[in-house]
Amino acid sequence: MSKKIIIIYFSVIVLLSLLFSILYTQIWDPMWNPFRSKPSAVMAEMGVEIAQVKTVHSVLDFEIGITNKEEFNIRGNIVGDGDNNEPENPKYSTDFDLSFAAEGIEFSLAGQSKNIGKTGYFKLTTIPALPFLEPMFIMLGIDLSQFKEQWIKVDEESFKEIIGEEHESIEKQKQKEMTKELIDLLKGKTFFKVEEEFPDEEINGKMFYHYLISLDKETIKKIMPEMFELILKYTPEKDETEISEEMTQEFLGEFSKGIDEFIEKSGEFIAEIWINKKDKLPYKIKFEKEIDPVRDYKSRDEAQRKQISNGVDISKFDETQDGLIDIKLNIEMSDFDQPVNIEAPQHFKTIDELLTNYQ
Repeated sequence: MSKKIIIIYFSVIVLLSLLFSILYTQIWDPMWNPFRSKPSAVMAEMGVEIAQVKTVHSVLDFEIGITNKEEFNIRGNIVGDGDNNEPENPKYSTDFDLSFAAEGIEFSLAGQSKNIGKTGYFKLTTIPALPFLEPMFIMLGIDLSQFKEQWIKVDEESFKEIIGEEHESIEKQKQKEMTKELIDLLKGKTFFKVEEEFPDEEINGKMFYHYLISLDKETIKKIMPEMFELILKYTPEKDETEISEEMTQEFLGEFSKGIDEFIEKSGEFIAEIWINKKDKLPYKIKFEKEIDPVRDYKSRDEAQRKQISNGVDISKFDETQDGLIDIKLNIEMSDFDQPVNIEAPQHFKTIDELLTNYQ
């Protein structure tokens, strides 16, 4: 064997070894990579990773439109931070901006909220102008302007004073235990299945898996018996009724049938998701049940309606109604496990103080 052939043979081995290495380690990860992570495995790993996240920043944009005899539309933007470093004292902070539109009426509502453990605070920064309600508030002696830019504290003690109910510590403990068991039951479960895998995308210098996913109704059906059993386990004794195995199976059967009927009427719930290839966390979710904007939906004949694949036809749920529901949802998450500072406002009024002002 000549020296030249040996060099070529050696070069081929080196190149193949290098190719194997970069494919196996997914440094280069084309769609045809035989070592590429399976979408189902990525989704399962995402479920595990997201359960361990302590802090996160999120931005939610949504729009819901209903076209029936009249049109109704609600849009919203919610920006929030969550801190779960202390499971017994979770903290959340959100800014929300909502707008509503119906036939001839439009108004906006905006504000902020904070939750520190079981204590909540909220304030309104934009109060809708509703002339048709103003006379009623005036009669009640309520000045809505006093609520603007005013933090209001809401806690368990406030509700006790208003509702007059005492919560037993035993029942509280049962609720904590049930919540913990429920979280453990759902941990690692994936309620979505991958319908299609798209080429990887680079966003802000990071590489992402990009999938088209749908609701996995079979997984939901399978987990329902365990959830139902868990709920019965923690049902207060005073509310207990004798539930036979036959009754349980009948309920689960009706639930399973209900899911099938709902999906059949509304159509599959399809969404896009972007999962970071490095930390396996979801950074973006996009969901749409969208149709072409046509004001007079009733003017469409049956053939035209069948051409609309994403809209939810109201008439399928209620034969006396006709129209469409149009839903758009976009969630972006970032700053996983990054430091976040969420503190209670220093100046606020309690519900009791507010009610006292109008007594």
